[in-house]
Amino acid sequence: MLISIKPDLVKGGTPMEELAKPGGEFAKAVPVIRQSMKSVLLYSVNPDSFETYLAARELSEKANISAGWEISNAQEFRMGIPGLTVDRLQEPPPKAPETGPKPPPVKPKLD
Repeated sequence: MLISIKPDLVKGGTPMEELAKPGGEFAKAVPVIRQSMKSVLLYSVNPDSFETYLAARELSEKANISAGWEISNAQEFRMGIPGLTVDRLQEPPPKAPETGPKPPPVKPKLD
């Protein structure tokens, strides 16, 4: 099972006030994330939100959760949830096969 998290691009990311709330979404997520020693929080940081990232990073460190950051244009974050299954009420129709030529694979090269 995968969970996809899409930030609200209109309102922006998590405000500083939300991070400080003991019962806020971030505080609720920390115990779940901490269950796996392999968990890593990867923060997507906008240039104008670096202070919020520092506050979130400090909370991560206090909870002993590894964390990192990147500046990117990613609009969706996915993570696996082992052991969780969903029983569908109806199976989706199969995907149509891809037609047409495929681009050649990109080979690594040094400039």
